[in-house]
Amino acid sequence: MEEVIQSKCGLCVAHSLHDAYSFIKDLQHRGREACGIFAIGDTIDVIKWVGNVTKVDLIDLHKIFPASNYHTYGAHVRYATKGKEDKILEEAHPHTIGGKIENRGDHIIIRDCDAVAIHNGQVNFSKELNPHSECDTKILLKYYLKQGEKNLMKNIVGSYTIALAKKGNKEVAILRDRTGIKPGCLGLKDGKYCMASEDIAFKENGAKFIEDLDSGAIYYLAHNGSYRKIKIVNPEIKHCFFEWNYVADARSVINGLSVLRMRHELGRALAEEFNPKDIDVITFLPRCPENAARSYAKHL
Repeated sequence: MEEVIQSKCGLCVAHSLHDAYSFIKDLQHRGREACGIFAIGDTIDVIKWVGNVTKVDLIDLHKIFPASNYHTYGAHVRYATKGKEDKILEEAHPHTIGGKIENRGDHIIIRDCDAVAIHNGQVNFSKELNPHSECDTKILLKYYLKQGEKNLMKNIVGSYTIALAKKGNKEVAILRDRTGIKPGCLGLKDGKYCMASEDIAFKENGAKFIEDLDSGAIYYLAHNGSYRKIKIVNPEIKHCFFEWNYVADARSVINGLSVLRMRHELGRALAEEFNPKDIDVITFLPRCPENAARSYAKHL
């Protein structure tokens, strides 16, 4: 099971710290081990900490990231499926290249980074691309700096939605790979475009859903709130059972399909495929597949 749920993370990109914080708080179900935020202005600065989003107060974050210094923010919640327990903080997102690290025990601040990435997904790299067995996000970030986001999309095959930025560039590049396994959607808040793993982040915070990110495309969110989109490769759409039945919020709509409706349909399909006559009780574990279990019981 580890192989199929390794990428249960959530990310968002917005143009105010308040929005980034609010969006990622409503994506908390996608990861609870660690959280992090990057802020882009004349510099790229980062904070990350162990635990839930609300462990660090928004008021304190405004002191670390004064609003007048930045124009774009990204946030991430991590479900730690790789790495060691004693390195959760170190391996939390955002991942960075360069910058001055201030380790404050329960959180890390990194000032003036050269590049930054937040990522949901999984890529299995060859030994040539990953001779030192680094995490896949760090390899993608290094590849982006050397080869650019277009070559990354063309040449790196996997399941991922990733946001990338580098010093001196006033756009954040957001890539959804050709399979579309990992979700991502575009929204509009206060006249500026934003991004989140699931539309529930928009619904709960007054943003308007625009579209699911196209698979095989790069979205560029500019510092002024505009965006542009470039198609890089043709989609090769695939799906992940765990994303639909366990990872996503039941209130979300992904690729135009209601997650709640999908769970009902999964329960119905299971009843058609597996219908022994000696069942006494139908239950569920954890809480997220409850709707599928109820549908299974109803159709059985």
